[in-house]
Amino acid sequence: MLSQLCETSLFLGNVDIAKDYRKQSMQITQELQHRRHYAGHLLYYGHLSLANEQKEEASRYYQKALEAAQEVQDQAIVAEAHYYLGKLAELDGDLDQAEGFHRKSLELSEAIQSAPLVAKSHLRLGYLLLKRDKNQEEGCSMISKAIQWYTDMGLKEDEITQEIAK
Repeated sequence: MLSQLCETSLFLGNVDIAKDYRKQSMQITQELQHRRHYAGHLLYYGHLSLANEQKEEASRYYQKALEAAQEVQDQAIVAEAHYYLGKLAELDGDLDQAEGFHRKSLELSEAIQSAPLVAKSHLRLGYLLLKRDKNQEEGCSMISKAIQWYTDMGLKEDEITQEIAK
């Protein structure tokens, strides 16, 4: 509930209130010692921070989510944290680091068979390889695989186009 209040407050532009809700939510989760939920909360708050263009804060949350998820061996959160750390590294211009994070995300996503994350990772990595003018063939192959994954998930052409535009 506190997470939803946080998101609503952010939507309404009340950043300080949102941060207070987030802090309360995190405290409760820590007190209950739900490490798996805690990792998920950290990941979620990373998303909120990234959406509000707070890259440093997002990076801290994603790194903490990665560490917490590794502790409880939640490979889905580990894969997603790698994906978003890669996205942040790409935004910061560290393309080598971004590629490493995206490759790790793809590897983990394929291992746990998370179709949405496999598709996103293929797409992001493919565009990154093309952007870097590094291994054009692999980049095109990655994008093609992403489109196939999206198609297999039942997305229609306009929905795939929206995913690509993100």
